[in-house]
Amino acid sequence: MNPRHPSPELPRRHGWLLWLALVAAGLAGNYFRFPLFLNIDILFGSIFAMLALQFFGLGRGVAAATLIAASTYFL
Repeated sequence: MNPRHPSPELPRRHGWLLWLALVAAGLAGNYFRFPLFLNIDILFGSIFAMLALQFFGLGRGVAAATLIAASTYFL
Protein backbone atom coordinates (compact mmCIF):
# COMPACT_ATOMS: atom_id res chain seq x y z
CA MET A 1 0.00 0.00 0.00
CA ASN A 2 1.36 3.39 -0.99
CA PRO A 3 1.50 5.72 2.05
CA ARG A 4 0.67 8.77 -0.06
CA HIS A 5 -2.39 7.15 -1.62
CA PRO A 6 -3.96 4.82 0.92
CA SER A 7 -6.74 2.63 -0.38
CA PRO A 8 -8.71 0.02 1.50
CA GLU A 9 -7.92 -3.57 0.70
CA LEU A 10 -11.12 -5.43 -0.07
CA PRO A 11 -11.57 -9.16 -0.49
CA ARG A 12 -12.40 -10.08 -4.08
CA ARG A 13 -15.97 -11.18 -3.35
CA HIS A 14 -16.80 -8.06 -1.36
CA GLY A 15 -15.09 -5.89 -3.96
CA TRP A 16 -17.46 -6.95 -6.73
CA LEU A 17 -20.46 -6.51 -4.46
CA LEU A 18 -19.32 -3.00 -3.56
CA TRP A 19 -18.71 -2.21 -7.24
CA LEU A 20 -22.20 -3.37 -8.16
CA ALA A 21 -23.69 -1.42 -5.24
CA LEU A 22 -21.89 1.76 -6.33
CA VAL A 23 -23.08 1.35 -9.92
CA ALA A 24 -26.65 0.73 -8.74
CA ALA A 25 -26.51 3.77 -6.45
CA GLY A 26 -25.11 5.87 -9.29
CA LEU A 27 -27.89 4.76 -11.63
CA ALA A 28 -30.48 5.55 -8.97
CA GLY A 29 -28.84 8.93 -8.31
CA ASN A 30 -29.19 9.84 -11.96
CA TYR A 31 -32.71 8.47 -12.35
CA PHE A 32 -34.17 10.16 -9.26
CA ARG A 33 -32.87 13.64 -10.01
CA PHE A 34 -33.53 16.72 -7.92
CA PRO A 35 -35.19 19.49 -9.98
CA LEU A 36 -34.32 23.12 -9.33
CA PHE A 37 -35.55 26.33 -10.89
CA LEU A 38 -35.64 26.85 -14.69
CA ASN A 39 -35.76 23.11 -15.38
CA ILE A 40 -32.23 22.48 -14.04
CA ASP A 41 -31.69 19.04 -12.53
CA ILE A 42 -29.02 18.03 -10.05
CA LEU A 43 -27.72 14.51 -10.65
CA PHE A 44 -26.00 12.63 -7.82
CA GLY A 45 -24.70 9.69 -9.85
CA SER A 46 -21.27 11.21 -10.40
CA ILE A 47 -20.55 11.03 -6.67
CA PHE A 48 -20.77 7.24 -6.80
CA ALA A 49 -18.67 7.13 -9.96
CA MET A 50 -15.91 9.05 -8.18
CA LEU A 51 -16.14 6.67 -5.21
CA ALA A 52 -15.77 3.70 -7.57
CA LEU A 53 -12.74 5.37 -9.13
CA GLN A 54 -11.21 5.92 -5.70
CA PHE A 55 -11.85 2.40 -4.42
CA PHE A 56 -11.14 0.34 -7.54
CA GLY A 57 -8.67 2.30 -9.63
CA LEU A 58 -8.74 3.44 -13.21
CA GLY A 59 -10.02 0.34 -15.03
CA ARG A 60 -13.07 -0.62 -12.99
CA GLY A 61 -13.67 3.00 -11.97
CA VAL A 62 -14.00 4.12 -15.59
CA ALA A 63 -16.22 1.10 -16.33
CA ALA A 64 -18.53 2.10 -13.46
CA ALA A 65 -18.54 5.75 -14.57
CA THR A 66 -19.38 4.71 -18.13
CA LEU A 67 -22.35 2.65 -16.99
CA ILE A 68 -23.57 5.41 -14.70
CA ALA A 69 -23.17 8.11 -17.36
CA ALA A 70 -24.96 5.98 -19.95
CA SER A 71 -28.17 6.30 -17.97
CA THR A 72 -27.89 10.09 -18.13
CA TYR A 73 -27.41 9.93 -21.88
CA PHE A 74 -30.53 7.80 -22.37
CA LEU A 75 -32.67 9.85 -19.96
